[in-house]
Amino acid sequence: AINYLLHISVAHVGLFPSLSQFRSEYLYPLSKDLLLRDISLIALLSGFGEELLFRGVLAYEVNSLLGETLGILLVSFVFAYVHLIGMAKEYILLLILYLGVGLYYSYLSWFNGQILTVAISHALFNFLSLLFLRKAANNQHRARHCL
Repeated sequence: AINYLLHISVAHVGLFPSLSQFRSEYLYPLSKDLLLRDISLIALLSGFGEELLFRGVLAYEVNSLLGETLGILLVSFVFAYVHLIGMAKEYILLLILYLGVGLYYSYLSWFNGQILTVAISHALFNFLSLLFLRKAANNQHRARHCL
């Protein structure tokens, strides 16, 4: 729901021009030609892989060194930063959004004591996001060619 509201505010209201630029320059070109098979594979591998790395291995190690609160903050920041390597300063709003997602996933895994629920949620989010991006990218492509 938050993702959709963000899309509306970027596409129709004109808020957050840097997010519009990021979407047009990076997300649309990457997603417009994806097949359903590709979207499914990317969503599963990224959702489960990222959660095993960030909420599994890294959280365990960092939490044991720094404690849970600092560990969750650090791992969540690294999660956000990795999604925007080389572009974090340019897209600071996205960094903050990814940090929020990382905190949500971290606290969810800490609260229920397992990674599986978080990995499924992350994979489902990625799947739906990629489907949405593919549709939006193809709609934008068709609209340009109709002009």
